[in-house]
Amino acid sequence: MGRDRARPPPLTAADAPPPGARGERLQKLLARRGYGSRRKAEALIREGRVRVDGRPASLGERVLPSARVTVDGAQPPPEAASLTLMLHKPPGVLVAASDDRGRRTVFDLLRGLPGGAPPSLRHVGRLDRDSEGLLLLTTDGELAHRVAHPRHGVAKTYEALVAGRPADGALARLREGVALDDGPARAAEAERLRRGADGGWWVRLVLREGRKRQARRMLAAAGHPVRRLIRTRLGPLALGGLDAGAARPLADGELAALRAACGLAAAPLLPSASGEPRAGAPAMPSAPDEAAPRESPPAAAASGGAIARSVAIDGPAASGKSAVGRALARRLGYGFLDTGLMYRACTLAVIEAGADPADERAVAGLVRSLDLGVRWPDPATPRVAVGGEDVSGRLREPAIEAAVSLVSRIPEVRDELVRRQRAFAARSPIVMAGRDIGTRVLTEARTKLYLHASLAVRAARRLAEERAAGRASGLDAVSAETERRDRLDATGKRAVRPEQAAPGAVVIDTDGLGVEEVVAAALEAHARANAA
Repeated sequence: MGRDRARPPPLTAADAPPPGARGERLQKLLARRGYGSRRKAEALIREGRVRVDGRPASLGERVLPSARVTVDGAQPPPEAASLTLMLHKPPGVLVAASDDRGRRTVFDLLRGLPGGAPPSLRHVGRLDRDSEGLLLLTTDGELAHRVAHPRHGVAKTYEALVAGRPADGALARLREGVALDDGPARAAEAERLRRGADGGWWVRLVLREGRKRQARRMLAAAGHPVRRLIRTRLGPLALGGLDAGAARPLADGELAALRAACGLAAAPLLPSASGEPRAGAPAMPSAPDEAAPRESPPAAAASGGAIARSVAIDGPAASGKSAVGRALARRLGYGFLDTGLMYRACTLAVIEAGADPADERAVAGLVRSLDLGVRWPDPATPRVAVGGEDVSGRLREPAIEAAVSLVSRIPEVRDELVRRQRAFAARSPIVMAGRDIGTRVLTEARTKLYLHASLAVRAARRLAEERAAGRASGLDAVSAETERRDRLDATGKRAVRPEQAAPGAVVIDTDGLGVEEVVAAALEAHARANAA
């Protein structure tokens, strides 16, 4: 069914950004005002339909608040408030504005909206006709661009019923990368969930790209064709119990969290005490005690209950803490924090400041004053920022790998980061993995785990991570580096052996175990520890 699309209103100086020396890029301003994606806005400029102060606009130019911008010379009514909807797309429905063959589209599902669907409403990304689940629609062109563009890394989570039972090796292939006809593709996360119908299995896949039919093609390349595919999450948004074919506007908190996830706002997503993501909470500042958000914590958090319900995971390097922690956080509905990310971010700051990582006094002073933030675009995938810049993608650089143990063994550095880490857990239950978590950070946690593995197994895991990241490494070099880190941790009096585990910790030897088996043991321990 075709849809008549009214022309969006032209822009005036009042629509431009706050005064600034450079102004705002024209195509960004057009997208923000509902003229489509940035690509569509660029097409309008190339076609000569956009004018700035009466002259034809140039692609890529910036406009100041004093500029008058028009599109096709139309005089507008006042701009309507933007609208962002979550739709539960059923199978058999096209993601398109119309279809010349008369097939049903997602816009046909929106006929019941009061006043109808706004003319500038567009879908963000696509789901193929046979897929189902969470689809976002918005009149906010800039938001649509940010969510869809892989540069911003907004996670897309799928649950797929596949043929056969994917082995651990097949899941590892998905995480490390499979070859597709348009280039290699890798999943940020891939895990087996539960047995399905007719011998199939449900798996969960998290992607940070948006290629056509990517999830289906990746699973087929891994030897497990898809029978049913559901998108369950988009960044911080969860499909939840929304009925198939139904749509609803995003709540203010959900919209704030989504904008934060793609870099449009400062408000991050923190896990809530109920286990569901809490949107719109302020980022944890560099000095939590002095600059904490002004909202009151939940009663459980104030009494220490949130920390008690948290999970502390300790163990030496490459013992499986992060993989198990992420999967466990998913199952429990908690947020996940690998404290090693915070130490790595501090190490990056030390290196970029030109400080000597072995100079304990200088490093400790730098860390105490560091603007170090953590946000959760996805509860199990924290992002770390230094000075407001997201540095998550840089934290495995070789220079950081070589120096992080020097920084993390400094007692004053550990004291400062323990203080900040406890502030996270005091807000709501969390799964926290790292060193000294059960013995220093979350001593009140009822569930404490200690994961260990042989040096050979840990080195092999680290080598797989290095190669998955595209770094050329050899087993001998990785083994030597893992052993060196163990020695440095031991001199820093950090727990690197099972006998150093926190009192009451469940010790799990992960040699020969898959993530699913370790998580099952962890869930059992958590249920016992928190039984009424």
